[in-house]
Amino acid sequence: MKRVLAFLFILVSLSFFCISVSAMEVGFEIQEVSPEEQQKLFSQVFVEQSNQKYISGEELDLYDVNQDGEVLVSIGLGNRINLFDEHGNFIKSYNIQTKSKGTVFAFFDKDDGNLITYFFRDNFLVKFDPEGEMIEAAKASSSDVSSVYHSMKQSLERKVNGVRYEAVETAFWWTPNKLMRIDQDRNEILLYERTIGQFFSQYWRELAARLWLPVLAAFGIALAYRLKQLKRISR
Repeated sequence: MKRVLAFLFILVSLSFFCISVSAMEVGFEIQEVSPEEQQKLFSQVFVEQSNQKYISGEELDLYDVNQDGEVLVSIGLGNRINLFDEHGNFIKSYNIQTKSKGTVFAFFDKDDGNLITYFFRDNFLVKFDPEGEMIEAAKASSSDVSSVYHSMKQSLERKVNGVRYEAVETAFWWTPNKLMRIDQDRNEILLYERTIGQFFSQYWRELAARLWLPVLAAFGIALAYRLKQLKRISR
């Protein structure tokens, strides 16, 4: 009898340990890290929060809806995130990135609905509380995460708690450029839209950012050459 009780105690202890170790429900295999390593991973993440909705000409990356009806919309590389409540009202936006500045996979925890971001170039993920504070980190192989990521990108229409969400593409676009929320009374809310005007505005900003240094260098070289010529003439 004592052996049976001891065995049961061990099983319960192990079960409790397994449950307490993993507090993320993500749909793919993760590797737990020590508290010390977790802090190191936290230190690699840069987080900005804003009460202004992020609007740009960048591509709609993907969207996710948790069990409470909250919606996240990730934009561009996935590091720009707009959050909405269950009624489609904007809550806040995030800019979450690491030094590597690679693709970010943003989604909700399947259990508690908190925001999680996975950094493909760094092979780790971070979980946030509702206030935007990092509360947990873990590692995961990008090969394990990729299938889940691409599956969510291709999931253009979903229905959660009677509310339908549709990522649609309009004329002139080759990928979805609008995300609509449609409730049971057919009331529509536009959660995100990428317009032609925004696209070209973003394009010219990025082009200017990339070209200003080479143009300035070319101008400097031309000026130096011209000054050299003037010196020769003055002699």
